[in-house]
Amino acid sequence: MDCGRIISGLVAGACGTMPIGGTATRAVIINYQDIDRDNSTETVKGIIDTLVLKSQKKGFLFETVQNANEGGASFERGTYFDTYTHNVTLRLFTKGNETKTWMESLKGSRVVILLENREQGEGHWEVYGWDSGLTLSENTYSTTFADNVVYNPTFASDDTSHEGALPKTFYDTDDATTESAIQALLA
Repeated sequence: MDCGRIISGLVAGACGTMPIGGTATRAVIINYQDIDRDNSTETVKGIIDTLVLKSQKKGFLFETVQNANEGGASFERGTYFDTYTHNVTLRLFTKGNETKTWMESLKGSRVVILLENREQGEGHWEVYGWDSGLTLSENTYSTTFADNVVYNPTFASDDTSHEGALPKTFYDTDDATTESAIQALLA
């Protein structure tokens, strides 16, 4: 049995249209267990158009400078099933007790991260860790503050919990509706 089949052709380049690289300034971090998966919907494969949180739960805004956050995914060949490993690196340029307390809260957490790209429209928000969640896999700190980075936490799929696909997209109807949905996650 094949678990995948090519179902269509693809035009993978358009003259005069280039993707916009880099990330914008925001990320939304949600505790994995706080997502109401029964009421969240993915009406088009790979595009989450409704993301619902459980009662009394919310996402947390992480805001930094443009291009400081970084997301990625790697294909992982398996014996029986192929998967992807997701990773998100956040860069912090602040130092102090509030920052240290926040950094300590990351240990042991399993999260889903919505990362804001510079691209507008359907590609503006990508969702990392939707299937299995991401855990803190690395955090570097050095008193030299290279490029003024104080902390450099990386979240990634863990060794036993990979993702079934590339990062999903979060997009509902248009940019304004999607932005309203992002704000609702933070309320």
